This record gives sequence, structure tokens and C-alpha cells, in this order.
Amino acid sequence: MNRSTTPETGDHINKASPVGDVLSKLEILLQEERACLDAGSMEKLESFANRKMQLLVQLKRLSSDPHRTNQIRDNKNDLSRVREMVSENMRKLAFRIKAIGEIAETIETAFRDADSDGTYQIGNTSGWGRR
Repeated sequence: MNRSTTPETGDHINKASPVGDVLSKLEILLQEERACLDAGSMEKLESFANRKMQLLVQLKRLSSDPHRTNQIRDNKNDLSRVREMVSENMRKLAFRIKAIGEIAETIETAFRDADSDGTYQIGNTSGWGRR
């Protein structure tokens, strides 16, 4: 087996098989994505998404091949770890998206409030629109 003890780089995955090779590349990519998310860097997210999609398509194609059943079984733990990494990155992305949405909503409300002089608001007692 081609395994080492450095999970931080994806080298611990058995790359002797095409499935293991794709999993190793995917794990490295997910680690890079997590580092960018942790640093608050958003410039590379589109690139990460494109590269993840390519690797996931390759993995899907390989896993659909009945001749690769043993490779999938041999990499079961690696698949689980990659799934967890994807889930963790999704949680981080969802958190960022929610935060950006809340900031955008706050800005939108501030603009709306600044544009309104209060004339048509309920409870206006400024004189205009008063009965």
C-alpha cells in the first residue's frame, strides 16, 4: 500500500488505484478550501467549486464501474473522511452566506430608512400627512 502518516496532505490515501488518486486530490483541494474559508478569503471559491465538481464527476464515474468495487471498498474510510470534509466546508460556507445575507439586509434597511423622510410612515406626527 502507498500510505504514509501525514493526513494533512492527503498522502495517507492509497493512491495505487484511480479511486485513491481522485480521493487524494479531492482531500487536498478540500483542505485548501477550508484554509481559505478559515482565513475569510473568498476570491478562490469559484475555482474550488469548479475543481471539486471535476473531481466528484471523476469519482462518480469510477464508482459506477463494477470493476472498481474493490477500490471503493478499500477506500471506504477515505471516502468517509472526504465526506466529512465536504460537510464541514459546506457548514462554513453556509455560515458565511448567512452572515453576508444579514449584512446585506442591514445595509438595505439603512438605505430604505435614509431614503424615507417619514411622511408616509404609520404614526407620523410631523405634520405632513396628518389628519
